[in-house]
Amino acid sequence: MTTLALIGRIILLGLERIIVKKLGKDNSSIEVTILFFGIGAICLLPFLTGIEVKNLNFLLKALISSTIYSVTFVLYVKALSEGDISLVTPVASFNVLFLFLLSVIFLDERLTLIKSLGIILIFYGSSYLKPGANLFQSIKAVLKEKPCQYMLISSLLLAIGRVIDKASSKDVSALLYSFVIYSFITLILLVYIFVKKRWNNLIRLFLAKPGIAIISGGINAFSYLFLLIALKGIEVSVAEPLTLLSTLLAVILGKYIFKEKIQQRFIAAVIIMVGAWLLLL
Repeated sequence: MTTLALIGRIILLGLERIIVKKLGKDNSSIEVTILFFGIGAICLLPFLTGIEVKNLNFLLKALISSTIYSVTFVLYVKALSEGDISLVTPVASFNVLFLFLLSVIFLDERLTLIKSLGIILIFYGSSYLKPGANLFQSIKAVLKEKPCQYMLISSLLLAIGRVIDKASSKDVSALLYSFVIYSFITLILLVYIFVKKRWNNLIRLFLAKPGIAIISGGINAFSYLFLLIALKGIEVSVAEPLTLLSTLLAVILGKYIFKEKIQQRFIAAVIIMVGAWLLLL
């Protein structure tokens, strides 16, 4: 069951990028994010039966985290909608680098030789995303791409949110905490479109792409449920590195579904993934 759950999570995370891109094409990333998390929260709801709530002290920190995630995933959706899957998906792995650096600064994580090598590999791998005359020119070319900028900022904000989550989710069920996060993100963005009088855009998007919208929310919910199942049999230190294989799947799917040219980008994804693995050791 553990192996199947982990495989399911890898496949769903790979598919997530494809579905989000299809849903986000020619649509506002805010409305897409509302559907992505709103439907995801509804999918999680049946699994909350019987979960004991000891206290509600976590709600304030969850709200802060959700506020950060609201911006995080709007940028994530925007990056996937506007950029090539094979270009922006490897950039999302920078989340591991940012999370490690924040842990070094705030959580007394040690910078070892292996982890230093991981950082070098992440930057070196990035140079293959848009090859140039040298390493610095290549990385500069990547940074000039708007979708890559969106994904980098999203990855940094995601890492900040994860640090907050680590402190605030200790005494609450992981499933309940995720449901609260999903719900808060949805509510925050709903308030925004209500103030901006953009309700019609949300309704129009759902009516235009109901199937893709429901699938996106389902993937969002069940990829997390599969992680919880997998963690019953293996440690997080094993599950998270293996989950990065979804990056390679997304890059390959980008080639066959969107006809992207992935030769150099696949190499980039592999090198970045290995670098991220070293940071997670």
